[in-house]
Amino acid sequence: MFLPTLIESQRRRPGENTVKEHLDAFLTHLQHERQSSPHTLDAYSRDAALFLEFLEQSGYTADAACVTPRQVRHYLGAMRREGLGATTAARRLSALRTFFKYLKKQGVVDANPAALVESARRERKLPEHLFDAEIRSLLDVPPGNTPSGLRDRAMLEMLYATGLRVSELAALDANALDQGSGELRVRGKRGKERIVFVGGSAERAVKEYLDKGRPSLLQDPAETGLFLNRSGGRITVRSIQRMVKKYIREIALVRDITPHSLRHTFATHLLEGGADLRTVQGLLGHASLSTTQIYTHVTNERLKDVHTQTHPRA
Repeated sequence: MFLPTLIESQRRRPGENTVKEHLDAFLTHLQHERQSSPHTLDAYSRDAALFLEFLEQSGYTADAACVTPRQVRHYLGAMRREGLGATTAARRLSALRTFFKYLKKQGVVDANPAALVESARRERKLPEHLFDAEIRSLLDVPPGNTPSGLRDRAMLEMLYATGLRVSELAALDANALDQGSGELRVRGKRGKERIVFVGGSAERAVKEYLDKGRPSLLQDPAETGLFLNRSGGRITVRSIQRMVKKYIREIALVRDITPHSLRHTFATHLLEGGADLRTVQGLLGHASLSTTQIYTHVTNERLKDVHTQTHPRA
């Protein structure tokens, strides 16, 4: 919402080495070299705009080469005074670090002013997930005698069997699953491709949907999407989210369960079954092992609960 202000600022100081002058090149770099999503590009653009707005309102120069760590710390303090949470502040600081890292590589700045600034500590929430009985109940809810019911059952089975992100599920094409090997080719974040494996139950659900459900939903033979909506087009992320909410209500769960919760359930159950962390990292498509390590906390919490409830002296 501050982009008009950015443009006006650039017009007022056309010769200055402003943050805005380098933003477009930075976003192009993210898009083409790092293959960032439109959502990521929009977030970086907004975060840069907010930082420049802060510089102008605080009387600092908008010259990128003159930004100091002290100014970045003042920016974080301003966010705290506005009541923004630690997660939001950390995300905005991370955006600044990435932006100024790029500017340093381009020779625009001598040092990254955000690199040594510490963000507020974030409380790491354990991901919500389903217990064995709950996931079994959820997978049994969709009716097996309608095209949409066959589709919904196949989608729920796939989410739990593979740990796909909801966006990855929506993006699947009809030929993505090799029914002979059970291998599913998935394109994840930044266009990275990985292979995940679909278990027997999910593979049977997808085959039944392909045989009896998808042909009834399909209207345009040129449509390549695996999961289709009532109009015959590729299903959307929002529709999948609504579908999960609908069936969660039907099994009378009061917790906030989303499609991402099924991804958490997939990872948690794998670790509880003895899978190693590196394997789970690869199946989830995590770039960093530290992202996957949160699931060890989930399994430890489960062990603690079992110990408390069953040990006589606990």
